[in-house]
Amino acid sequence: MAALAGCSHGWGVAAGRLRVRESHASPNFENFWVGQPKAIGVTAMSPRYDALSVLVIDDHKFMQQILRMILTGIGVKTVVCAGDAEEGLLCLHSEQFDFVIVDYRLGDHSGAWFTRLARLSSESAKQFVPIIACTADTTTEVIKELQDAGVDEILAKPLSTTALWLRIKAVIDKRRSFVRVEGFFGPDRRRRAPGIQPGVERRKKFSN
Repeated sequence: MAALAGCSHGWGVAAGRLRVRESHASPNFENFWVGQPKAIGVTAMSPRYDALSVLVIDDHKFMQQILRMILTGIGVKTVVCAGDAEEGLLCLHSEQFDFVIVDYRLGDHSGAWFTRLARLSSESAKQFVPIIACTADTTTEVIKELQDAGVDEILAKPLSTTALWLRIKAVIDKRRSFVRVEGFFGPDRRRRAPGIQPGVERRKKFSN
């Protein structure tokens, strides 16, 4: 079973890492996510996902549990949880993560706020961390805000195992190049489409 670690004060410490004290409650996840790993061709405990370390930022413990269940279902062993954007930034700068899943609404701050600060980090590795944003608000304004903040992928709620897995594959296997233009640093916001000639808009590209 994967360990669910946390950066909050008051959580248990085990094996040199902060860990959430396990709850014995068995919440009903049926209305919050659909799909099983085997149904989408993912083998649980696969070495491909076994070594991944993921930071989950969500202010609802129930959603943290849902994401944990989906991630462990595809073989991820290390899931670190934070309850708000500020705690998430502390976690990001204290440990190394393969990618981050952040909710859009996080109380005083948003997932877009977290992403902008992550992209401005003085540590190069933190600037380039893949970020998947979750949101129940899929209005044009929110999607644009998240894209302009520098997220890699956006995942609409209610969560789907298949949708999350596809976005993980995207940030691992087909990640977009980073660009820097005035007021923006992050994955190229343009999706390549047939007939669009490269170099129409000059941007400086970066790689990690």
